[in-house]
Amino acid sequence: MTENRKERRRQEDVDEILDAALALFVQQGFRGTSMHQIAEKSAFSVGKLYTFFPSKEDLFRGLQERGRAEFHAMFENTVVDDVAPLDGLRAVLESGFAFASTKRDLIRVEIAEHLGRVLNAERQIHDLIRARVQDLLDRAVAAK
Repeated sequence: MTENRKERRRQEDVDEILDAALALFVQQGFRGTSMHQIAEKSAFSVGKLYTFFPSKEDLFRGLQERGRAEFHAMFENTVVDDVAPLDGLRAVLESGFAFASTKRDLIRVEIAEHLGRVLNAERQIHDLIRARVQDLLDRAVAAK
């Protein structure tokens, strides 16, 4: 098996585990879900889970990282440089809301976890949105 194929297969395994964990976290909550249940739902052994994620908290961070990566990719793919600043702002906001509507489960789990303890995972996303919106507003004001 080539290295590329192995890496793709590894990523598929990780995604299957993350998807199973997210479904269980939504259904039972983070604290109400065990690694054994995640292993069972994802059809992997508990040992295999621990090779990818040393703890349930690491698995949760994996969900957060995947969400952040998808969110950053969405922002990178939202082209606003060739449009009027207010149209760019609208495009960014529409993309953000579209992203949020497809990630309701992740957001729901994230909010529930934040109510229990602060993970500070939203900070980078908040800063990214603020910087992008500020840039577009500055451009809109300068264009007037």
